[in-house]
Amino acid sequence: MQGTCKEEIIKIAVLIIGAWIAEHLGRCFVDKWLRCRLNFKSVFFPSSITSGKGDDLYVKKKWEKAISTKTSATGGKLLGSLERFAFVSAFCFFEKDSYLLIGGWLAFKIAAKWEAWGHIHKFPEKFTSDPDILEELQARNEIGSITLSRFLIGTLGNILVGYFGFYLAETWS
Repeated sequence: MQGTCKEEIIKIAVLIIGAWIAEHLGRCFVDKWLRCRLNFKSVFFPSSITSGKGDDLYVKKKWEKAISTKTSATGGKLLGSLERFAFVSAFCFFEKDSYLLIGGWLAFKIAAKWEAWGHIHKFPEKFTSDPDILEELQARNEIGSITLSRFLIGTLGNILVGYFGFYLAETWS
């Protein structure tokens, strides 16, 4: 009985240290890389979007606000932190079965995002040579590609730093 209690205390210590390592690695590498490399500022402003009043600067500012991630960054950072903790926990407590928990989480995330991606990548019902429709399609494609890349790279990065944090903490314990 005594050995089991000691092993559980060690596992909890590994979890705490591993989660701390994973969180710091995630913030230093995953979060910063996603913000620098995959931001929506690179999406061009479609010239077909106008207010009709000649106030294109106002419309451009509205466009930049619409594609900005500043207001949603808190949710993404919180989800990233929770993911990293969950991955370290899975590696720590479920060891050989951790892939089942991680796979289940990935399936849930994909299912939750499926509908949103359908709206981002919505294609026009009829393809024409109308430059306005083609510009909108190009902007949707860029936004959708960046969104999907952030989703996949962010999740993979969280899995990797979660495992790395667990590995380092377990090695040191």
